[in-house]
Amino acid sequence: MNIEDIQNKAKALGITIEKKEKLELIREIQQKEGFSPCFGLGMFVCSNIQCLWRQDCCGLVVPFRVEE
Repeated sequence: MNIEDIQNKAKALGITIEKKEKLELIREIQQKEGFSPCFGLGMFVCSNIQCLWRQDCCGLVVPFRVEE
C-alpha cells in the first residue's frame, strides 16, 4: 500500500495525518482497528491474522515443520 492509500485509510478512520510518517500512521490504523500497534517491530510470530499489514510486516511466513 502506498503512502497516499495509507493516508486515505487513516483519514477514513478519523486519524489526523499531518506530519506523520508511514510507520506511525500504520500503527495508529492498527490500533483503531483493534489490533496491537506492532507494525515493524520485528516480531517473528504474529497472531493477528486479520491484520491488513501482517504480510508486509512479517514478510513471507514459512510454516514451522517438526521432523519426526
